[in-house]
Amino acid sequence: MIQLNPTPEELESTVVPKSPWFDQLVERMGFEAVRERLSREEILRVRMAPDFLHPDGMADRRLPVRGLDLIIKSSLLANRARRNFEDIRILERKWSIPGLSPEMDGYRLLQASDFHLDFDPGLVSRLEKVLRGLEYDVACLTGDFFDLVFEEESMDVPLLEELIALFPKPKFAVLGNHDIVTVARELEKCGVRVLMNESELIGTPESGFWLAGVDDPRQFRAHSFERALMGREEPGPVVMLAHSPEVYEDAADWDVSLMMSGHTHGGQICLPWGLPISNHFKCPRAMISGAWEHRGVQGYTANGCGGCKLPYRLNAPAEITVHTLRCGR
Repeated sequence: MIQLNPTPEELESTVVPKSPWFDQLVERMGFEAVRERLSREEILRVRMAPDFLHPDGMADRRLPVRGLDLIIKSSLLANRARRNFEDIRILERKWSIPGLSPEMDGYRLLQASDFHLDFDPGLVSRLEKVLRGLEYDVACLTGDFFDLVFEEESMDVPLLEELIALFPKPKFAVLGNHDIVTVARELEKCGVRVLMNESELIGTPESGFWLAGVDDPRQFRAHSFERALMGREEPGPVVMLAHSPEVYEDAADWDVSLMMSGHTHGGQICLPWGLPISNHFKCPRAMISGAWEHRGVQGYTANGCGGCKLPYRLNAPAEITVHTLRCGR
């Protein structure tokens, strides 16, 4: 992975656009955080974009990816891997949340993650069938709405609008390592509350909990738990949205009750027992897929409902997850 570390000169030369939306973003994240993110996005456009195309349904034309594609295509697993990529399962999880009021007992958070819409536009129609009739209170979208969108002109806004329309209940989101910052602007036009190192009280001040979210900690490294959680006016448990589970230590330091993440795709292509053939994730292996616990923090890493690089899944099923919060010690 390219390290997006701007030099002081690159950072100084980065211009934050003047517009009402960017002015608000600066108020929400701070000027330095916005400028650094934009500087990293420019490095991404210049250094990484030329290495990626969409040949033969692949979003990555590098040799290791092409080699893996050839191996799967020539094996007996090809059809199964393709079906697994297209099948989306619904999972139910229950969490005992210390400090959760009886009024919020049974509150349901739907988590959907890692859409990569430009890689797989057909995902929207598959999700429409899966989500039909599903009951929940709030939708939590944990990043990677697009795959290889390096400039806002390349964003398929109508497709993004179709996706968001599938979630009629209140919607919250965080950005992923594939999302340029203007994805947040388009999401907010669709009625999504994008948490850019921010938190929102769910319920009443007397009995609610805090739903917080940090910007991408993986590639743009624009996350700040401090900024997200310091502004809380009322006590209450915290449910944190973070695209990557690699910030598990931060979650423990800030007494997060439950952290919901994505990014890993569960490995996407795994050996039996869920062992990823590639493990470049900056977290313990137990955090790559499913439920985990660390220093009192409960966590969940969703496999995601889309995919990237290759249109296959093996031993890492695509999923939509509904998290039910229960009162507990």
